[in-house]
Amino acid sequence: MGRNAKLQARKQAAEAGEGNSRSGGVKKKLKAKALAPRPPPPADGVAAADAGGVTSVAAAAATGDDAAASVPPAGGLYVAGDVILLVGEGDLSFACALLRRLGASAYLIATVFDSEKALRQKYPAAAGNARRLLSAGMQVIYEVDCRELHERTEFIGAFTKIVFNFPHLGGDVEEAGVEEHRALLGAFLASAGRCLEPLPAAEVHITLKSGEPYASWRVEQLAKQASGAEGDASPLLRCDRQVPFEASKYRGYSHRRTRGDAYAQARGLGEENVVSGARTYVFRPSREALSGARGPPEEEAL
Repeated sequence: MGRNAKLQARKQAAEAGEGNSRSGGVKKKLKAKALAPRPPPPADGVAAADAGGVTSVAAAAATGDDAAASVPPAGGLYVAGDVILLVGEGDLSFACALLRRLGASAYLIATVFDSEKALRQKYPAAAGNARRLLSAGMQVIYEVDCRELHERTEFIGAFTKIVFNFPHLGGDVEEAGVEEHRALLGAFLASAGRCLEPLPAAEVHITLKSGEPYASWRVEQLAKQASGAEGDASPLLRCDRQVPFEASKYRGYSHRRTRGDAYAQARGLGEENVVSGARTYVFRPSREALSGARGPPEEEAL
């Protein structure tokens, strides 16, 4: 790590303590972590070829090369400089796959709904994946409800990407139907919209299996109902596009059932029928959200 990059990271850390409010200060600390130097991933984590030749955040900051910091790895939705929140991460294998692709050029916070103990019981690979992320300087947070992301002060306006792959309430479709899943994803979008950076290119990603009942969730329409503060009906997000989910680009990623590996094995359930044909719905901040983030114009000095 060069001297200039270290000075930049220290400057970011110093600025983090000078926020005028608790939320502003915590958000700056999160950004400082994203810019701070981190150890390389474990030996099986990132190969130079997998990193796609991206420039690290710290190196870009040191040189002032903003363009270099936004160069994407080949074929990805995720770019160098991203601060990524992963929700409902299962065994944490998707977070590790992003670590392999992006290395230290992005900052990852992987969250799961289960407690640490429950996660390890459900997914034997989770403990090793968590260690891999932590040793690379990333974060793993347990017992995070996707509907309540905005209740964590440090999450407000902090992320360039928020990712929820294959959301499901668990069990058979009959046990948790269309309306229950629409309610879950609507609440998630409303919460995630408040945690995105107020930038046109910030994104929320929801990846779903193809076919029914998933098509009936009409996830692209849910953004229109996802508003922010109470009393404000303006949508926070808009559905920008759909793209195929290409699992092969995320080496090491394995889809995991909500009820755990033992449940899937007992019923002979594999992952191929889930990821094959799956699509990622990409949401971006609405015009109303971006307009509100800019605030009123400054008065001209007399």
